[in-house]
Amino acid sequence: MKIRYVFLIATLSTLLIACHSSSPKKITPAFDLSKIKTGMTFMDVANTIGTPDTIIRVGVMLDEFGSQIKTDEWWYGKNIVIVMVNDTVNGIDPDAIATEKRIKHIIDSAKAADGNNSILIQPSQQ
Repeated sequence: MKIRYVFLIATLSTLLIACHSSSPKKITPAFDLSKIKTGMTFMDVANTIGTPDTIIRVGVMLDEFGSQIKTDEWWYGKNIVIVMVNDTVNGIDPDAIATEKRIKHIIDSAKAADGNNSILIQPSQQ
C-alpha cells in the first residue's frame, strides 16, 4: 500500500512540475524564467540564470529499456525549482510551494476516496 502511494506521489510530482505553466507575476526579478525552456542543457541554464542555490539529487533509476535516468532538482531561492533529467530541463516550477499544496490535496482526496483518512504528508514547518 505504501509503495503505491510513493509511486503516486512521484508520478504526480513529475506531471505537475512538467505541466505547470509559468506566469510572469510569479517570476522574481533575479531569475528570468521565460528564457528557460524544456530541453535546455544544464550549462545553458547556468549561463542564462546562474547556478542554483541548492541542487537536490533525486536519484538514478533504470527505465523500461535499461537506460539510466538521473534526476536532479535545481532550487533557486525557496520557491523556484527546475527539474533536470539527464542534465537537461524536464520541468520548470516558478511556485513550488503552491505545487506542493496541490499535490497534498490530490493525495488526501485519493486517500479519502479509498477510505483511508490518515495524513500522509505532514505540513512543512517554516
